[in-house]
Amino acid sequence: MFSIASPTGEPALIPESPSEDRSYFSALDERAREYLLEEGYVVLRRLINPAACAAAREAFAREVKPYRGFLYRQTTARAERNRFNTLGHVMNPLLNLQDLDPQGFPELRRESLDIFTAAALSAALRQVFGEPPKLVQTMYFEGNSATWAHQDTYYLDSESMGTMTAAWIALEDIHPGAGRFFVYPGSHRIDVRKNGGDFDVAFHHDRYKMLIVELIGRYGLTMRAPARRSR
Repeated sequence: MFSIASPTGEPALIPESPSEDRSYFSALDERAREYLLEEGYVVLRRLINPAACAAAREAFAREVKPYRGFLYRQTTARAERNRFNTLGHVMNPLLNLQDLDPQGFPELRRESLDIFTAAALSAALRQVFGEPPKLVQTMYFEGNSATWAHQDTYYLDSESMGTMTAAWIALEDIHPGAGRFFVYPGSHRIDVRKNGGDFDVAFHHDRYKMLIVELIGRYGLTMRAPARRSR
């Protein structure tokens, strides 16, 4: 196990491999669906072929990392040049790979779409929605951008609030010390303030971020960060 600080400052133990993690699922069967409804998240392992994950990483390295122009970024929703850290990782994640120029980024666009539309992933999402899923937004993170605790619905949701579902796909094995995707089980049942008024994302974003941390403590939520593996 690896220990990191949670958003509230308390230590959280992070499994370094699936063998140290709790048992999860390989398909969204009835047990996994019940887990999702109760916990607000579910981990499905081995949905994506590791070769497809490797192909997407290689395409990113060939087409995006040497690129000197502007691409739309997830953190700012603006077109920016690549911003690298000292290890050479791109730190401003891409937004909407399906909209990349097919002439300039043919491999990454093709490989990522193959992952987003993978049969096992589509089947799992169809179980959630009761109908074929629709792709709304995609992102590609190479470096850890240290995303704060939040509910996705504050930033993006469907016409019926709370009915959009996100999928986080590990394209490689991620060391727990590199920063970790985390969740707070049960937090989906808390009606957190929406984007607007005193919590408007354009002018009062910091208020929202502080509110989330306060709610984690108020409800006694426990941080959980599953082992992230590409297989």
